Amino acid sequence: MVSGSQTYDSAAQTLTITLNQQTRHVKGFDAPKPLPIPVATALFDKDSGAIVAERMLLLDEATQTFVFENIASEPVVSLLRDFSAPVQLNYDYQDADLAFCSSMKPMGLTAGKSPKC
Repeated sequence: MVSGSQTYDSAAQTLTITLNQQTRHVKGFDAPKPLPIPVATALFDKDSGAIVAERMLLLDEATQTFVFENIASEPVVSLLRDFSAPVQLNYDYQDADLAFCSSMKPMGLTAGKSPKC
């Protein structure tokens, strides 16, 4: 399971995403070590729906922090895009962000005219 949270600093125009991974410990085996988990990430402008940043994050520690700079306003975060890793996600999405993502059309169905969240 991957869990995470975000903080936006409007003065610094930065978005900080903190991700944690938890791997189930199987009895009779050594404690699990963090796995490399690719997390395809995009940040969407809430007003225009445009992608303002896109990056492949590599979560390879138990907890990691990723900082996006030059982000003019708080974006909608889209994680694990295109099924970049087969993991469960527990993220602190707001209802409005989930509604935004659900309104986006899947890539390919509209010949690339609307990005997917």
